[in-house]
Amino acid sequence: MGGLDFSALDRLAYRGCSTAEEQAQKDALIERGFAFVEEKDNPFLQASDAASGSKGEALESASGARDYRMFYRAAFDYHKRNTPPPVDRAYWSKHTVGEADVPEAELRYWMEAAEDASKTSARCGNDPFLSDLLSAVYAELEREYKKLREAAQGRTPDAL
Repeated sequence: MGGLDFSALDRLAYRGCSTAEEQAQKDALIERGFAFVEEKDNPFLQASDAASGSKGEALESASGARDYRMFYRAAFDYHKRNTPPPVDRAYWSKHTVGEADVPEAELRYWMEAAEDASKTSARCGNDPFLSDLLSAVYAELEREYKKLREAAQGRTPDAL
């Protein structure tokens, strides 16, 4: 008896995924309970397009040289890939910031996050607008990291 051919189902399930890594990310999100909505069925996109008077075209600068939607998507994808920053709670519950070395895994995370920002910017032509967006996301990751680390030390941001 021959095996069943699920290739058509796979093409449907992984529509929009161009690499095995993207397929694995989609699978992981589904396993965590996320659902994917087609653009035509997404009320947020429809409301946004209707409010702006556009029909789904990319938002461009006055000169038409910048695709802002691509930049926002790139910054969002970067943020999603690098959230949340890792915090070794057991380590920070016994050590003080500024007196102890940062754990190797945390240092590696920040180096990889910086490299990812650089590669993301390069893929989009090193546009200064995108660089500023990525810098803002990196700063947000730092704020989140500090909150997580302070919580591991039993401190709250309000007490600092």
